Amino acid sequence: MRTLKHLGVALVAASSLIPSAAFAAQDPAPTPPATAQAAPTAPATGAPTAPAQPPAAAAPPGTPPTQPAPAAAPAAQPAPAAAPAAPTAPAAPAAPGAEVKPTAPAATEPGAGVSLSLTTENPPAKDTASGESDKKKDEKKLPWRGSTLMFDQNMSSQTTHLDPATQQTYVGSYEWWISFRPRYYFTDNLNLNLRFDYYKDLTNAENTTYKHEDVFGDIWANLVYALPKLSKHTEERVGVRALFPSSKESQAQGIYVTAGATGSISQDVPIRGEEAKYLNSAKFALSAAYTHPFSQSTSPANYGNFTYERQDLDGRATTSSLVSPGNLTNHQVLALIDAELAITPKLLFTLDFITINQWKYLPKGDIATNINGVVTPVPRSANATSFKQQVWFIASVGYDIVDEINLSLGYYNLTNELAADGTRRGVIGANTVWWSPDARVFFDVTANLDKAYLWATGQKESQKKAAALNATRNRLNREVMHTTGTTIQE
Repeated sequence: MRTLKHLGVALVAASSLIPSAAFAAQDPAPTPPATAQAAPTAPATGAPTAPAQPPAAAAPPGTPPTQPAPAAAPAAQPAPAAAPAAPTAPAAPAAPGAEVKPTAPAATEPGAGVSLSLTTENPPAKDTASGESDKKKDEKKLPWRGSTLMFDQNMSSQTTHLDPATQQTYVGSYEWWISFRPRYYFTDNLNLNLRFDYYKDLTNAENTTYKHEDVFGDIWANLVYALPKLSKHTEERVGVRALFPSSKESQAQGIYVTAGATGSISQDVPIRGEEAKYLNSAKFALSAAYTHPFSQSTSPANYGNFTYERQDLDGRATTSSLVSPGNLTNHQVLALIDAELAITPKLLFTLDFITINQWKYLPKGDIATNINGVVTPVPRSANATSFKQQVWFIASVGYDIVDEINLSLGYYNLTNELAADGTRRGVIGANTVWWSPDARVFFDVTANLDKAYLWATGQKESQKKAAALNATRNRLNREVMHTTGTTIQE
């Protein structure tokens, strides 16, 4: 009876593998199907086969043999009379490229049940819970994953007629911004990401020197290291940052390089889960960056052969190479609060609130002025203001039309924390952080270069099939566990 029990369980477990055949038929390059063996039958007379394992006689009494009898014993009988043999039934065909191997229980565990081993041409990861996780792991093989190319169009609030105030002068602004952001992973935890910016003013706005001027931004370089996670949904990163003076503004300020450090912590909040149709998850992040410029002087000067005529304190004409008034920033701390809500798996709503805190260089030394032939010293004030703060509010809605392309529509306002009338901006009232004459509306198209590469090289389809194969494996795991009490071993 024990033999009948084992044979029956083996047949039930093998029959649960039938659904995998429909999926395996979609494999573009199937391998010849391997044979799946169920309960053995007596070999045909005159056609003995060589055993691949030791003879069945080595198995404990009552255990069904796993291989045909050896050639030396062609007349071997099936099971003893005390345990009538079960009718022979062929096992269900396995998926192409997969092999199901029934194995006998260990000698020390009589009646332990049947263990199935499912092997595939591309075995899935052991800790994978879904096909989507396998897809992400396949993408991580690209060392430059996460690289993007963004095309941004933005307009001022006056151009879009969102300005509620009376306009004294109308200066429309429509600008293009192209940002190339490559990334390279040395390890899974260490990556270098760069940023190259190009701006094109298609109007005649006042933020450029010339009409339709081509403007290049500084080159950003961040070396980021991911720390060990505090929890499953918490990530922490630290890094170093360097900005190289490729912009006209930084060159006019005489900056050699701006260097500093960064840090961030983010928390994922699952809501309905990744497989839900809406309200999948939320994410909150806090980050900060400190930078300090290394420059020729504490004031913006020595921009090539730039000079202009100005008056000194005595009203006399003089030549100056000072590009702009005021001193350079000595220390800067940028703080960011970010919140994201996955409305659907492809629709993301984002809110960002950023403060840019700058501590300027203080003027050095006293000055003197000549009044009616008398030189009078003018001491510097000990209470001179050196702190400046800007606030930046961003709201956007992004949608992934395909894995390779994301569209985003949003609004931002970058302005001084002090309003034009000298009052501090708040969240309500006449002067708020939500709006200023510099507010802009933007529309972005972002290309995920790594995913576009996988699509162009035909790897995207193979990843989908690998993910689907792994999903089939997980389903078989659940079915076999339900019917036999065992799992598919890898």
